[in-house]
Amino acid sequence: MAFLIKVFWALMNVLEAIFISAYKQIRYAIDPNERIKDHEIYKSLGMTVDQNFRDTEKFLYTWRMISDRITSAWNELFCEANEGNACPNPTVIDFESGKSIKLWDVLSKSRPTVLNFGSCT
Repeated sequence: MAFLIKVFWALMNVLEAIFISAYKQIRYAIDPNERIKDHEIYKSLGMTVDQNFRDTEKFLYTWRMISDRITSAWNELFCEANEGNACPNPTVIDFESGKSIKLWDVLSKSRPTVLNFGSCT
């Protein structure tokens, strides 16, 4: 039952992204200044995708944003941590290179590993 709730939640999360993105793309087509306004809102909240305005502008409410939301929702479905069990092996972003890697690829007994749990949206 808990898994079905997680699937439902992931599906709702993806559908929300699709509907909001479609709505925003229609708004942007009607008034291109809406995109700039949205970027300024994101920027004021510290939620920019990148320091470069063009990268953020190309990301907001696009297929890439929806694709990232789908990937995130899918990963959350199968990523579960329980005390005493092996840790999950999700895909993470390497801070130095910016590349996607598996968590277990960077784990080492000789050095600590820091995971930053936060939101990129």
